Amino acid sequence: MCDTWPSTRPAASAARGATTSSIRRSTETPPRYGSRRCARRRAWASPGSTRPAVEFLGALGDTKDLTVLENSISRRELARAAIAGLGALGSVAAIPILIRAMADPELAGPAGKAFVRISGADGIEAGDPPLPDPAAARVWWDREHGRFDRGGRWQCGRDVSKAPLGENFDTLTLASRLDVYLGARARDPRQTPDRELERSSVLRQG
Repeated sequence: MCDTWPSTRPAASAARGATTSSIRRSTETPPRYGSRRCARRRAWASPGSTRPAVEFLGALGDTKDLTVLENSISRRELARAAIAGLGALGSVAAIPILIRAMADPELAGPAGKAFVRISGADGIEAGDPPLPDPAAARVWWDREHGRFDRGGRWQCGRDVSKAPLGENFDTLTLASRLDVYLGARARDPRQTPDRELERSSVLRQG
């Protein structure tokens, strides 16, 4: 039986300014796939149920799942979810995988988005209409990779591994904030603040 998620409501307030659909995604996905064991178990089941599970593996932020996500790209019905999961995972080990995926016209867009999500890169598009270009991405990465710690979790070019909810949190995109917060709650629910409860307490005191 899959583990239950320690708390799902906090993601709503963690994603300040989130849309209703974004909040719904962050609060509905964890109960179904809220543990690494559960998400991995579903990663090779029927495609309709596994796409959210595959993507959610990335949100959990465990680099042990890199191979599962990489292998899922070979299944066309899971490829986009797996690439999105690699972006959420934030490991620099995913960068070569994403650059290779950019060579596939059907996956170039998602792979470029995931590459930028990790690295914060710009100027990697080419052509008309512009699409992420693997050669440009490789040039950018060869130039910049030295500042990326291989042990970090990178989102928008910032390492969030040591302090997921620290000073970098508010500078991230909405998608990154949701996944970084959910990953922190999954790994250490006792030490990760329950923002929804904190907000409710402040409102009651006011």
